[in-house]
Amino acid sequence: MSDEPTEAIAASTLLAVENKRRRERDALLGRQLGDTRIEEFLGRGGMATVYLGRQVQLDRQVAVKVLSPKLTQDQKQVEQFLREARTLAKLEHPNIVTVYGVGQEAGVNYLILQLIRGGSLRDRLREKGRFSAEEATDVIRQVAQGLRAAHAQGIVHRDIKPDNILVGDGPTYKLTDFGLALMVRDQTFSEGKIVGTPHYISPEQVDAQEVDARTDIYSLGATFYHLLTGAPPFRGASTIDLLMKHVSEPLVPPHEREAEVPAALSQVVCRMMAKAPAERYPNLDALIADLEAPSREPPAPPPASASVHHQPTQLLTGTLEPLQTLSRPLKPRRSPLLQVGFLLLLTALGGLASTYRTQLERVISDLGLLRSARGQERADDLAVFEETLRDLPPAEARARYEALADARPDLREAIAARLAALGQRAMSARERALAARLAEAKGLRAQRALGPALDLLNETLAAVEDELAGDPPAQGLLAKLRALRSKIRDELSKLGLAWVPRQAHAVLGEGERSRTLEDVGGFYIGLREVTCAEYAAFLARNDEAPTPLGWSARSPATDEEELPVGGVSAAEALAYARSLGFRLPTPDEWELAARGREGQTWPWGNEPREDACNWSRGRRGTPKPPGSFPQDRSPFGCLDMAGNLSELVANEDGVQVRGGSYATPRLDNARPAFFVPVPKTLRHPAVGFRLATTKIPARPR
Repeated sequence: MSDEPTEAIAASTLLAVENKRRRERDALLGRQLGDTRIEEFLGRGGMATVYLGRQVQLDRQVAVKVLSPKLTQDQKQVEQFLREARTLAKLEHPNIVTVYGVGQEAGVNYLILQLIRGGSLRDRLREKGRFSAEEATDVIRQVAQGLRAAHAQGIVHRDIKPDNILVGDGPTYKLTDFGLALMVRDQTFSEGKIVGTPHYISPEQVDAQEVDARTDIYSLGATFYHLLTGAPPFRGASTIDLLMKHVSEPLVPPHEREAEVPAALSQVVCRMMAKAPAERYPNLDALIADLEAPSREPPAPPPASASVHHQPTQLLTGTLEPLQTLSRPLKPRRSPLLQVGFLLLLTALGGLASTYRTQLERVISDLGLLRSARGQERADDLAVFEETLRDLPPAEARARYEALADARPDLREAIAARLAALGQRAMSARERALAARLAEAKGLRAQRALGPALDLLNETLAAVEDELAGDPPAQGLLAKLRALRSKIRDELSKLGLAWVPRQAHAVLGEGERSRTLEDVGGFYIGLREVTCAEYAAFLARNDEAPTPLGWSARSPATDEEELPVGGVSAAEALAYARSLGFRLPTPDEWELAARGREGQTWPWGNEPREDACNWSRGRRGTPKPPGSFPQDRSPFGCLDMAGNLSELVANEDGVQVRGGSYATPRLDNARPAFFVPVPKTLRHPAVGFRLATTKIPARPR
């Protein structure tokens, strides 16, 4: 076979010189920051990366938020990051993510936060499309209660949106990402700048005016609108167009977009999103009162004479009267009994300072729960306490019961009986849930939806495996879930396919071409490149198909049958793929499969390794059987994505060659993010292909 590179392949060396910027290496995995060991990558935002960590002394899993190294040289960015730490440290509320600590170590700025595993409200919106009126109201009521605690400290969040609301057990909705928050008494942080997210931003933020509690009420209203209707309140042809609509375009009431939204609830949303702050709810107490009685007509807004109207021209010029709503902090209406419930839960979860226990004892004492142990009073105490547990999941209710038993020895006997009943109820519910998941996974497998079935099993086992380790009745179902997962993995391996799960975000490209894609994945891709023997079988079935470049007959030499096939054009590769019910990967699919969820630089990690893949090393190279370089294996199990043969990928924009080959002169050009656009007619012995599909065909290869 010839191995002379074409002009397109040779041009990769010149393109590499122009594209030297690489994504920052992730050297934090396995490292310890203070008392916290970094275990897994969780996600990346505009200014920080989030990891799964474990506090060693407390043996507690936490979220670790690390400021991007590229921003550490910018003192303003560091100050904004530390502002979030200080802001969160002031807030203790069940609807706000808890901060456990903050630190700086060897140039790394980080926060230690409560770990919330349920994803974000944005993720739930993608799954559900929209929420029912009852579900949406519950979300907004909980977030409003957390916001009320922030406003009581004089803190305005300024970036309320579904991405910044995390979903905990229950579900409990928790507000996070106070990176844009500021104290109303210190408005200098963003003076003259538009700060917020375009789909949920308030008119006064667009105008770069002062903000107060009603700014958050507007953004919370925009989020409420999205939950009820399945779409943000405004859409625009551009960001400026969208911002202008917040300032000047009348709001279409939610019930006019979605008939199932009650008119009274629609009226609440419209008041939350009034253009003028003076026409919105004055504070969160008033909003929460309406959310807890949605059938009641919302209070009439203030007279028009009191309103402040924003004009579109104020985007560029003009000033408004400063708003002083939070000159005196709002006082949250939080009953002592609710404080007891939250503090008991924190105590039961462990790892808390003694101050929490002191607060717990003081609140219980104030409530009269430490009275003399008379029978009727004990029964009354327990009945009152159980009101706070009515809608909690069994695990959380158990934690609160156990904490109360520690605080009230006189109630232990009664609590023991309730815990026994709770255990029986939880056991049957868990078994029913596991059986339903098992049946759902079997149904997906029967439909040849092996990837979604695998995702379902992985998610289920990750959520319950540790919790049910000591639960004998559940072990049979867990064993069946594991066995089914193993069978599906074997089936995918026999088909020669890797499954790339759907994910909310992925970072692709490098340097100036780096970009974040939303809702990507959910496809199958070949574990290896198509071989010469497989392509020869296709030629035997298709007399008119041309032979690959360099072949002297319609079948390869015996010693070349297991080598990857090269010398095939994109049109010929696509004809082969379609004959089996497949297609070529798109550029984004191929890169995601090669780099994994974390966007690592190479299939094997972030460090270049000259011995890890089949490239020329400046010598005359030759192709090898797939898997000859076991280190050239992507996080999804795909082989030879950095070397052996470069590969054809295609979408509506054209054809590219991705990855390195035995003819690649520089290892740098073998990076999965590196590509060369090529003609559809290109045929080169060092360029092959692999298959992809979103649905396994009835007659796979």
